[in-house]
Amino acid sequence: MSSDGNTVYAFGRNGRLYAYDAEDGAERWNHDLGGIGFATLAVSPDGVIIPTGAIGAPLTILRDRGDRAEEVVRRTDLQTVSLATLTGSDSAWTVVRTGRDQRLVLTEVSVEDGSTKRSLDLPDATGFTTGVAVTAAGNVAVATNPGEVYYFS
Repeated sequence: MSSDGNTVYAFGRNGRLYAYDAEDGAERWNHDLGGIGFATLAVSPDGVIIPTGAIGAPLTILRDRGDRAEEVVRRTDLQTVSLATLTGSDSAWTVVRTGRDQRLVLTEVSVEDGSTKRSLDLPDATGFTTGVAVTAAGNVAVATNPGEVYYFS
């Protein structure tokens, strides 16, 4: 849901993200995500939306414009393996696969232009991650599906 409770977001089995009016259920817009993902997303109070794609999908950042979704960024060079976590500093954290060895890297990106702010290696990490937690003090924790946990302060 949007932070004001007026919009409900839902993933379709057709690879689209839908926005509905929470009061009457009327469709406000739909946006082609280019594939079916994990049916979860991060939403900021100012309408930034980061849908979780399938493992290896590009990082996509949208903005809800009320009557449409505006694609702000599509980073095809980042193969996501995690849902994103938005912070109050116009950043998002997610985990991506990179390089020939497909190592997992915790990556902070700008939600304004998608540029990489920081990258932190997850040594010996495998699989995909179950999410990223960020504290108010800026500490970051991430866990992989095999049970590895990484913490950065």
